[in-house]
Amino acid sequence: MASKKDEPVAAPEVQAEVPVKVKVFNKNPKPLRRAGHSWPSGQWAEQTVDQAGLKALRKDPGLTVEVLSA
Repeated sequence: MASKKDEPVAAPEVQAEVPVKVKVFNKNPKPLRRAGHSWPSGQWAEQTVDQAGLKALRKDPGLTVEVLSA
């Protein structure tokens, strides 16, 4: 019979995708439009994104992203 420490441990429940409110600054010389969102050039814009969207925004070198709420 297997001991307790040999039994698989249930992974903690993963919380559903929680939307995150972010503030995005577009450093590009032209307005940027992507996936239904628009960021004017040289201005801050607030929006709500999911975790995948936040990851994609952070990868763009022309955008500065600040997380306002998690």
